[in-house]
Amino acid sequence: MRAKVILTHHHGVSLQGNRAHPLGELSGQLITHMLTSKRGMYMVATLRDPNDHVGPALIELFDVQLYLIGPQSMQLRGFERISIGHQSQYVLQGWVVVMN
Repeated sequence: MRAKVILTHHHGVSLQGNRAHPLGELSGQLITHMLTSKRGMYMVATLRDPNDHVGPALIELFDVQLYLIGPQSMQLRGFERISIGHQSQYVLQGWVVVMN
């Protein structure tokens, strides 16, 4: 589904009040899928450019859970992967998803 995504955290820290995420609002195609790892299976939400089906995802949310739902929007929570040097770290992230 086409959606606009507003990120609620930056590097694991909640953006409260009027603070905006450096990426701003992102628009694209919201897709969910299951990912299998050594620790089991978990849900991943991916926002992709609707005009580029083979390119990398704009953003991904790992171990995603539906937190709130309303008539025209929903809030998802999960973990964002950030790179620190040659290693990855997972931090808390939330998405407010508004359907287009």
